[in-house]
Parts: sequence; C-alpha cells; structure tokens
Amino acid sequence: NLQVAKCLLHEGRLPGFGGVVFLDEVGRKVVLLRATGRVVLLEECGMSLEQRFAFYDQIHTTGMDIQHTPNAVACLTLGKDMTFRDYSQGAFRMRGILQGQKVQLLIIPEVQELVRRELAAAAYVPQSGDPAQQVLSAICAWLVINSMRSERIQFNQLCIQSVANVWRKNGFRALLDNHHRFTVGKRQEDPQLCAALQMFREPVGFGISASVPKPPMLTDLLASMERANACLIQSEEDHTQICTIKDRLISAARDQQREATL
Repeated sequence: NLQVAKCLLHEGRLPGFGGVVFLDEVGRKVVLLRATGRVVLLEECGMSLEQRFAFYDQIHTTGMDIQHTPNAVACLTLGKDMTFRDYSQGAFRMRGILQGQKVQLLIIPEVQELVRRELAAAAYVPQSGDPAQQVLSAICAWLVINSMRSERIQFNQLCIQSVANVWRKNGFRALLDNHHRFTVGKRQEDPQLCAALQMFREPVGFGISASVPKPPMLTDLLASMERANACLIQSEEDHTQICTIKDRLISAARDQQREATL
C-alpha cells in the first residue's frame, strides 16, 4: 500500500491533495505526506479532509472506516475474482451514499468481456430501462455468480480436508504413541509409522508439465488419496465417515447439475 501511495503522489499526480491515506501492514490508518514524504498516523497528521486522498486495498475494505468529505466521490474498481460481498463492502466505505457522497464504478475491458461472456452462459436477461441501471444490474448478477463459485470451491476444499482428517488423526495419534521409536541412529522400519510421518511432510516439486494439466474429478482425487493412505484407515467408523463425506459431495454435484438443466 505504501508503494501505491507513493505512485499516486509521484510526478505531481493528485494536484490539490496534500497526502494519501492508506492502511499499513498492521492495519493502522496512516498518511503519506506529499511535502515531507513521511508516513504518519492519520490522527496525528493535522490535514483537513479536503486535502486527503484515501486508498483502500481489497483486504481492508471490510469494517474499516475513514472519514471523508460530505461530497466525496469514490472510484470502485472491479476485479475478475470479486464477489458480491467484496463489492458491497467496498461501496459502503462511503457512509454518506445518497447523502452527498457518490461511487463511480471502474471496469477494465477484460473484466467487462468476462462479465458479458459469463452472463450469456447463464442465460441472463438484461432489464429494460436506464442504461446505467442495466450495467449495475448486470454487474450484481455476475458478482452473485462469482459468489456461488467461491462457495462451491470452499465446499469442495472442506470435503477434501474432512476426508484427509480421518487418516491424519490416526497418523498423528500413532506418532504420539510411538515417538520413542524414532531415535537418533535407528532407522524406523514400521511402514505404518513411516506413512504417518510422511503424511505430514509437504513435498516440493520442481517439475514443469509440457502441456496444460487436466484437473481431475474431485471424486477421483478423493479415491486416490484414500488409496494412498489406506494403511491409516483403521476402523469401520473411518470408512463410514469417508463414505458420508463422499456421498455429500456427490449429492451436491447432482443438485448442481439438475439446477443447470432447468
């Protein structure tokens, strides 16, 4: 954020503003002063609201309030991975909307084309009326699609972590009970303990594929993970938990496919 603030003030940009307000790496409200180039806390700068230019990065758009002039105008940028929550949180940094403050939406051509393509795939019917209102409605519809996609990704990731947690707990318990067997100069030959130890290591690969890899089906990925850690799936309860999670995933995929055909 400091680099962005310096760029905004570089070579006479933002004439009429004495500094840029931003959030530092620990979330404090600070100001980069044009006159001295120093960064000071917002409450200590003594600069009037009219001389401040505020910059929010996406991480700090939630719950962060900076006071602005009653007639301030905000420029809200639209990113390709933004969800409706990100959009609304950014817009509501302007607490005085419809009371003098305004928000202008900035869309780059690439994102605009992405919006058009995804809404066409979703069979979105544009509303009649004011062109500006049509654009805002289309943007909101696209952001809701992004929100649903984000929720699906999080659900899939939760299923993967829940399945892996079954054998990770068994492996962790085995390592705790047999830690005394891992001594200096003694090679551990127990395949189950070796597998439990290997499970908590994160391999680093430097291989580069010659082609674009095709993402595997999530059910196939879970099945391969289950086979690789079969020695740590010990009880009937473990198998039941894994089957329950996989059935939940398959049911969600069927519901999604059914909704797509409607």
